[in-house]
Amino acid sequence: MMLRKVFSLLLLASLSACSLTDLAGEPPSLYQLTAPKSDSEAATPILKDQLLIDVPMASAGIDSPRVALKQADGTLGYFRDVSWTDRVPVMYQTLLVDSFDNSGRLPAVGRENVGLRADYLLKTDLASFEADYTNGKPPLVRVSLRTKLIVMPRRIIVANQGFAAEVKAEGEEMARISEAFQQASDQVLRQLVVWTLAEIEARKGQP
Repeated sequence: MMLRKVFSLLLLASLSACSLTDLAGEPPSLYQLTAPKSDSEAATPILKDQLLIDVPMASAGIDSPRVALKQADGTLGYFRDVSWTDRVPVMYQTLLVDSFDNSGRLPAVGRENVGLRADYLLKTDLASFEADYTNGKPPLVRVSLRTKLIVMPRRIIVANQGFAAEVKAEGEEMARISEAFQQASDQVLRQLVVWTLAEIEARKGQP
């Protein structure tokens, strides 16, 4: 009798483990973007100002680690079984910091949430970050940012600008769509870095 009870308990435990595994499923494939490395800032001078970068604002549909897509009917959806390595705004803050670091034009660039002293703060709004299927396949990847440059410590907005890029994916495979995200992101980040450096340079000697 005792042996039958032990066997029953072991069977129940095994079934529970199986059902939990089935519910969990396979982990998603992770994709990561990198900051551009280019000489597009070569014409800009080396500055002495320090810059902090805030986490970009984003709508609830974008503020997720999931890879967003705009479906043919215009509604927002997500690719199945794939994910970015972090929430999109957090991932993009890292890309912004790394892009300015790669430019080599500022002595210090950091994240706003670490509370360091700086001369300027860059706030951004990630308006678009999606693969758009409204005009068919393969999708058109769209990345757009709205940017505000803020002088510290008074926190006064001294300049604002929008940046956008669209890149047609070369295929339906996620690797091709990820490449399109990388290319569109690179275009936006290069434009943003050059613009920001030019705005800081133009403000030399201003209070």
